Amino acid sequence: TNLKTPNVLPPTHLRVKSNESIEISWDAAVGTDSYNIKRSTSTGGPYELIASNITSTNYLDMDVTSGTTYYYVVSSVNNEGESENSDEISAITIPITPSGLILTKEGTSVKIKWNDSMGAEYYTIKRSETPNGPYEIIASDLTETSYIDENIVNGATYYYVVSALNSVGESQNSIETSVVTVLLPPSGLIATTGEESVYLNWDKSMDAESYIIKRSETISGPYITIESGFTSNQYIDTNVTIGTTYYYVVSAVNRTGESDHSEEVSITSTLYVPNVPSVIVSAGDGTVKVDWDITERASIYIVKRSTTSGGPYTVIANDLTTTSYIDHDVINGTTYFYVVSAINISGESEHSVEVMTTPENNGLFFGSFIYEYDDEERLTSLTLPDGRTIRYEYDQNGNLKRTYVQE
Repeated sequence: TNLKTPNVLPPTHLRVKSNESIEISWDAAVGTDSYNIKRSTSTGGPYELIASNITSTNYLDMDVTSGTTYYYVVSSVNNEGESENSDEISAITIPITPSGLILTKEGTSVKIKWNDSMGAEYYTIKRSETPNGPYEIIASDLTETSYIDENIVNGATYYYVVSALNSVGESQNSIETSVVTVLLPPSGLIATTGEESVYLNWDKSMDAESYIIKRSETISGPYITIESGFTSNQYIDTNVTIGTTYYYVVSAVNRTGESDHSEEVSITSTLYVPNVPSVIVSAGDGTVKVDWDITERASIYIVKRSTTSGGPYTVIANDLTTTSYIDHDVINGTTYFYVVSAINISGESEHSVEVMTTPENNGLFFGSFIYEYDDEERLTSLTLPDGRTIRYEYDQNGNLKRTYVQE
């Protein structure tokens, strides 16, 4: 039995347009009521029917995977049946628009990363200094999904997009992402020692809004922050321990974050030598009392003596923490010349102005006095440096009645 061949021809001149979908079009076949669209992922089939009863001469295939090559044929249909398949045509979609664009500041460069786009053969990176472009291509034909942009101006804001490409064409631009480039760290950091303090100076960093000062007691850290949000480029660290070596770094800060550390500087905190004491002397019987005022920054005092004005002086007392000294090693009638100096860990002050005195038998004694009081806080006895004790007696009304010396 002979099969009847449908009296309809297949469509001709198939054409495709592709981007994120594939549009197929063809020339109409005479006597056709509708068309069947068939597709395969292999040239020559087998084909799968993806659409039927199509009455127009075009079809949009949206059920596609980016980067996959599809092979299409179309057949004509009328009341007598279906024609043979048309000639095969192939198409591939453009890559999906890249997503997940991330910018990371790395020193004086910007690292750009994005997600892989299916169907992409390579990528193009575009940049602008204004939102939404116009963009300039800064890198193309990239096969990786990351790129480091080193051609930047410190402190500028940049806007980036990435597109994916294959043999069909270019995807749309990714969603724009912006970054303000990292601040350069401060330069020219200098440390100088002050009065129980350390002075820091550095050059201002372009676009810095504030600075962070950090300190360590070991070289290269770890550092602790001693000041943040500081807007000047001069800082005085007063929280220092004399004789300790400190290591300082400074970083710049603005709305984009914190810069790297400056170059480290070190310094040992010192103390100025004390001021010169002011001295007075009082002569007694075989004693000389030397008094001086409290001297700023002094830890201890030294008393020196000579029998000649201008010295040379002999140290007669050192490591004194009080502001007076009684010299018992003197001879009545001899003139003595005294000076006092103050000492701290930084050294010794200059001598005080020289003072002179001559001890004599004048009834005055210098040394320790011992006072005793009763329950009414009345003085009852006074022991003198020479060992004698003065007693005080009071009547029943609390009035001093008599005093006497107890040898």
